[in-house]
Amino acid sequence: MMLKKNGGYEQEGSTFSGLFWGKDNPLPIPLIGVEVAVKVIDFAAKVTVQQAFRNFEDKPIEAVYSFPLPESAAVCGFEVETEDKRLVGKVEESEKAFRLYEEAMDEGHGAFLLEQDRPNVFTANIGNLLPKRSAVVRIVYVQELNASNGNIHLLIPTTISPRYLPLEQWIKMDPVEIDHINPPVVLGKVPYGLRLTTEIDLSGGIRSVRSPSHPVRVDLDDTRAIVTLEGGDIQLDQDFVLNIEPKELALPVIRLAKDRDEYVAMLTFTPKTQPFPPTNLEVIFLLDRSGSMGGESIDQARNALQICLHSLIQGDRFNIIGFGNSYELMFPECVDYTQKTLDQAIRKIKKTDADLGGTEIYQPLRKALEMDASLPKRIVLITDGQFGNEKEVIRLCRHHKNSVTVFPVGIGRGVNEYALKAIARATGGVAEFIHPNERIEPQIVRQFNRLREAGSKTVRIDWGEYGDGLTIPKELPTLFQGDRAVVFKRIRALKPGLVKVYFGDGDSEECWAIEITSRNVLDDESIPILMARRRIQELEERLDLDDSQGDAKRRREIIELGCSYGLISSLTSYVAIETRPDADPSEQAEYRRVPIALTRGWGGVDAGVEYRIATFTRRALKGEIVPQMRRWFSSPKLLKVEERRAEADLTHDELVRLINLQKFEGYWEYGPELRELFEMAPKLYLNIAQEIDSSAAMREEIIATILALDLLEKKFKRYEREWRLIAMKAYQWLEQQKIDRRRVQEILQTVRVRTAFS
Repeated sequence: MMLKKNGGYEQEGSTFSGLFWGKDNPLPIPLIGVEVAVKVIDFAAKVTVQQAFRNFEDKPIEAVYSFPLPESAAVCGFEVETEDKRLVGKVEESEKAFRLYEEAMDEGHGAFLLEQDRPNVFTANIGNLLPKRSAVVRIVYVQELNASNGNIHLLIPTTISPRYLPLEQWIKMDPVEIDHINPPVVLGKVPYGLRLTTEIDLSGGIRSVRSPSHPVRVDLDDTRAIVTLEGGDIQLDQDFVLNIEPKELALPVIRLAKDRDEYVAMLTFTPKTQPFPPTNLEVIFLLDRSGSMGGESIDQARNALQICLHSLIQGDRFNIIGFGNSYELMFPECVDYTQKTLDQAIRKIKKTDADLGGTEIYQPLRKALEMDASLPKRIVLITDGQFGNEKEVIRLCRHHKNSVTVFPVGIGRGVNEYALKAIARATGGVAEFIHPNERIEPQIVRQFNRLREAGSKTVRIDWGEYGDGLTIPKELPTLFQGDRAVVFKRIRALKPGLVKVYFGDGDSEECWAIEITSRNVLDDESIPILMARRRIQELEERLDLDDSQGDAKRRREIIELGCSYGLISSLTSYVAIETRPDADPSEQAEYRRVPIALTRGWGGVDAGVEYRIATFTRRALKGEIVPQMRRWFSSPKLLKVEERRAEADLTHDELVRLINLQKFEGYWEYGPELRELFEMAPKLYLNIAQEIDSSAAMREEIIATILALDLLEKKFKRYEREWRLIAMKAYQWLEQQKIDRRRVQEILQTVRVRTAFS
């Protein structure tokens, strides 16, 4: 992306021009293109985002564009290229940065401001962009990449989904903040497009690279890959997701980097947790039934809930709460898991729809958190995360962190990643995300498996001689099988030594020892930056906890870290000033809000809403509420944006049928529906059942259960993660009937022989 001599914007040999929008007074959109370049090295990424702006009008404008970044992004660079200058931004305390920006605007100079509205929502202000002039804004960030179940996950968000706010929240919030987290949307295509390239370099080799969200071209060799988006006119209307499968996941590794007179160590490992005991739980499923969950999402959620219910065991208790503008409990309180309550829940789930309005999460979540529990309580939250009162929701979760763990599952193309990950962090859970063209069931079942895991109690780190330096996080978060952990450590003096990571406890404890030497030191400034960003995140999530003295100290540290490491935060912003010798302060720049594309498939839009170009100044915005936006979210009428569904997966539907036929104790009954799935002659089945050396009353159930387990292995192997707990429950029931796994195989061999000669 570059500026041409004549002021145009060059991209693949074309010059873009801003299209017009607005019903009464159409004006050109000043944003004309977005380009993203990603460099992935093992478990970290460096990303450069370039946004090209052009003033097509005959007067100065202030272009304002709100956009998303990953919630873990450490924004560490901000530059502006005009047609004759290159400006490098500087981090200042937010109030000071805004004051410098406003003063430059008032004096007729060029001014550029980058602010954080949420950890995953940012706003760029391009002030006093002169008529027929262009500017390219470059934003650089680094981030740790999530890894689970053998894959490294890269997420590049591109749009901000509309966020529901309770009415009392609208009234109290600053209108500028409301405008930033809910920018105007276009119910169609925006004129600016996306270009994106990703370079991947994995030291252990690359097995595969795929994107469930976009068509991509992948040029792959052993350890490197280049990924580019395919097709033209790529809209910024859904997250870009890339799943990278390495040939091997590295053992624990430590990387060090120089940081002034000290060093920062970055320890990365995938924990080995102990097998989880069959402890009984109280599980509350919190299901988002707002309009934006309509269509495929609610269908998949229904199937996933049925699978989860069949994964419960005798002695568990459960309930299901559906929520939107209001909420509904399936049972007045948690109920024992029995055949009767299972059947009742399945019948109701099949009739569940996305029919409860906007995403009002606070009250139903509070209800779930405060419900009395006689067993350890877990909440599985299934939502698209489109709510804007994150701080209040996270504070509520933190208040209950000692009594309940929340496991969020985010669904959709523009999920509020920050909110769901923060909820998980606050309660010791983990967030999962389901993106387009991925089945929801494996992720939800993976969450369900975590409910019974031992977690971080079986993992500890011995830093040896380096134990006196700052550690982030100070206490290990909850760690689960297959999830990657990253821990930072400040080291004052580098000397040879060992860091030990222990897994398990007692006689089963295993230790990995990692050597620290000068060979571990890399010329990589991103490691200290990532540590500083992680520390800022810790501090920000502890603000406003009724501790004014502690808050003041935390705010000072956030500002100090932001300014010292050049990081944007809730209290620090980037600012750049273009001093103009011929500045003319007499003509005030007109405010131009850049509209964004509505998230593809988002279903909660009032059919009558219209947005218009704002022609007032930023100062005027401060004195007004945004009535159209308030009506948007308070309206009970929702327009569901329907999408063409993919062809039904009949094999998976059969799996759901098979699972639904399992009794809550863990066995299957031989009946007409099961007979269809087995495709076995009834007479042969009964003859084999009579030979089972068990009580006559349960012989038919034993053979039915064994055949069902065999069917899971043979026909539904690809979905094993979904039915693993269900099979475990069946084997436990068989053992209660004195049928061990060896006897199961003997019976199956008999079935195969008899079937072959029948």
